Amino acid sequence: MKVWRNLKKFDKNKNFKAWLFSVAKNTAIDFFRKRKYVPFCELEKDGELFGDMPDLSPLPDEISERRGWKEIYFKND
Repeated sequence: MKVWRNLKKFDKNKNFKAWLFSVAKNTAIDFFRKRKYVPFCELEKDGELFGDMPDLSPLPDEISERRGWKEIYFKND
């Protein structure tokens, strides 16, 4: 609609395709500026992740226990 309404403003000495893409780009920028918040991902809503995301990294005691087992069973003789 913007292109159709502003067709009179188009300079015929310029590239139409470049002008058309400029209008589309600026329309998209205006759309996102008007929105208050754009989610970073599908799991995010209002700046917070909903649902608990489990932390799969081992706890410090698990790490030390693993090291202990390695020392017992894989000693270099």
